[in-house]
Amino acid sequence: MKKLLTIALLLLSCNIVFAQKDVIISEDISPKATTNDTTIYLVPDIMAQFPGGNAAMYSWLSNNVHYPEPARDSGIQGRVLVQFIVEKDGSLSNLEILRGIEELDTEALRLVKMMPEWIPARLNGKILRSQVILPITFKLAKTK
Repeated sequence: MKKLLTIALLLLSCNIVFAQKDVIISEDISPKATTNDTTIYLVPDIMAQFPGGNAAMYSWLSNNVHYPEPARDSGIQGRVLVQFIVEKDGSLSNLEILRGIEELDTEALRLVKMMPEWIPARLNGKILRSQVILPITFKLAKTK
């Protein structure tokens, strides 16, 4: 059971990394780039992260989720992919559902909007905007 839980947590952690696209929109990190630089980087040297890392993020999510009653009553569960931009100041913007489940999308967006500021991404030591795709899995407890 402990091995299964460890594997499940590892897979959840990997989803964030592997959900990223392997494309860089721009590599211009020259000194001429201003603080108003609006370039979004998809593969920086250091990815943006939730304060405390993935384990802290999934703990935060599980403590703050309010499973929608209609979805719970209907036994609806699954994974919602939320895409967003982590700004240079750590705030989150441009939230969008990439793949959703109608009954769970609103709760997934609410959770991401509530999140504390993230630690922004870095490329060659420079703080920058980056895109994150976050899988949020909704799973009901099994009842006997």
